[in-house]
Amino acid sequence: MDIDLQQMLEDIQRTLRALEKAHQQGEALQNEPNKENLQAYQTELQALLKELKALDHIVHHEIEMVADEIVDALHKSLMNKKAPFHYHPDVKLPDDKA
Repeated sequence: MDIDLQQMLEDIQRTLRALEKAHQQGEALQNEPNKENLQAYQTELQALLKELKALDHIVHHEIEMVADEIVDALHKSLMNKKAPFHYHPDVKLPDDKA
């Protein structure tokens, strides 16, 4: 996995949008408590949870991913190919299909 700061920024922004949507739907539920608003709120909370889990995974495995990037860069410069061993497997988020 290539560490991409732009991608990390987009992931954070997507999470913040999910948080905002969940907050807005929570306000709608408070203003008009009904089954439809409750279901919409639960849906937004699930979307937010998915985004938070993805960020949590990246944050908790950052060191391994950085080490792999350094090893790959060195191996490519010396052997002209990626390193055969990685400390951390390519990141697969909870909903990724391998």
